[in-house]
Amino acid sequence: MITLSMPYPPSTNRLWRSARTNGKTKVLSSDEAKRFYSHAAVAIAEQGARGRKLAGPIEMTVTLYPRNRAKFDIDNRLKSLLDAFTKSAVWIDDSQVQRITVERAEEIVKEGRCIVTISTIGERS
Repeated sequence: MITLSMPYPPSTNRLWRSARTNGKTKVLSSDEAKRFYSHAAVAIAEQGARGRKLAGPIEMTVTLYPRNRAKFDIDNRLKSLLDAFTKSAVWIDDSQVQRITVERAEEIVKEGRCIVTISTIGERS
């Protein structure tokens, strides 16, 4: 089991932007997404989870500590988080994730934060 303190993930709605070049539209990672992935990679490495390459089915619990009391959809915060773990090789691929429990904490954290616990299904705690 791995428990990680992570930066607050951006909404899925803010991960991409469109750019038009030579009459063609390209979809690119947004600056916000790039910043998140960079900060997430540092957090994962500092906590010793980079390159763990967990195998088998995975379950995770996510507690989101928002920056303020504004409404948000908790499911929109998951895509960037799962992608960050894949990019840092915490697991082999996010298709391994079979179960996710997500909760919004009552506590407000100035810059936002999330606590994630990852384990292989069947692993004893």
